[in-house]
Amino acid sequence: MLKIIVWGLALVIVPQQAFAFCSRGFALDPNDALNVELRYLFCLHNEQNDALNKHAEIINSQGSLIQRLDSKIDELELKLDLLARELVTLRTQTGN
Repeated sequence: MLKIIVWGLALVIVPQQAFAFCSRGFALDPNDALNVELRYLFCLHNEQNDALNKHAEIINSQGSLIQRLDSKIDELELKLDLLARELVTLRTQTGN
């Protein structure tokens, strides 16, 4: 199990610069060092959850805008169809 934790820590070391709010602690005792690393990982995990939640909120808020745009597109397509029919009618009336 310790190997898995160490392997997991090796994967987390690379992105540490991207997370400004999580500071990596220091401990000489192996047990303390493990606790420090676990706290650091929990901090990174929480920050990632916060970022994902914020992104989800942004995506969800875009849903209503997308619906309005779809509705407007449908409305404009209907107007375009009506104008095309009117054009055909005018052409047949004028003989063009």
